[in-house]
Amino acid sequence: MSDFLEMIKPYVIEDMRKSGILASLTASQAKIESGSGTSGLTKKANNFFGIKGIYNGQFVEMMTSEWRNGRYERVLAKFKKYPTFAESLADQSG
Repeated sequence: MSDFLEMIKPYVIEDMRKSGILASLTASQAKIESGSGTSGLTKKANNFFGIKGIYNGQFVEMMTSEWRNGRYERVLAKFKKYPTFAESLADQSG
């Protein structure tokens, strides 16, 4: 098993207990969307899933591509910044 999966294992198991979503599904999605935890967003904001918005007043701004008027545009967007991985997982499952 990869180091990333070992690292998030306790978090996804706890999330499964609370949400009923299989830990394997959440772990797989987190691994894919965060580049095994190496994405800039994951490193800066504990955000595995690219969830936009503000979390308890916290966010990071990053460039992203948005589909607007029939084409992609680069925009500066706010992404939720979580204090720990657990909040990122819970927000995704909620």
